[in-house]
Amino acid sequence: ELRKTWFYERFKPDYPETTPLPDSFGDQNQILEAAGLKVQAHLLGAGCSATHVVIEFENHLFVGDLITQGFHSWLELGQLNEWIDRMTELKRLQPKFVHTGRGGSGDADLIDRQKDYLEKVRHIIRSKQKRFGPQLNDAIEKAIVTEVLAAYPAYDYPLFVENGIQEAWNSLLPR
Repeated sequence: ELRKTWFYERFKPDYPETTPLPDSFGDQNQILEAAGLKVQAHLLGAGCSATHVVIEFENHLFVGDLITQGFHSWLELGQLNEWIDRMTELKRLQPKFVHTGRGGSGDADLIDRQKDYLEKVRHIIRSKQKRFGPQLNDAIEKAIVTEVLAAYPAYDYPLFVENGIQEAWNSLLPR
């Protein structure tokens, strides 16, 4: 519903009026076959979405928005710790090539760069929490966004950072 609020009016008639629901893979990795090809579907936990399906084919990983190249990451759910864990899982697969959700393809170094980005965002937020305490306000939020954008000045889609700071902040508070 939130995405529809953000994008429907701007992109209609191309943006769907109702949210399409994907087919389920269940809860286990599996091999999918079509047109004579076999691909491995890896089912992963939370990151930029609640769950992820990563497709592996002959040393290629198709990771969707788990990894971007030249774009800020969509922090909407704020699950930085979990997302960093996904990078560790992807690294273990030892791909030769990674195909991102935004910004094109590259070698496995994209996994490390994405992990570094997420760790940088986490560090910025935690440093503000340490300095200002657990309550996020507009000034602190703006300072975080400014610092992340300054750290990655060539990255596009700053909105992806701006819309996720509150959630990321909350997820990093001590429990």
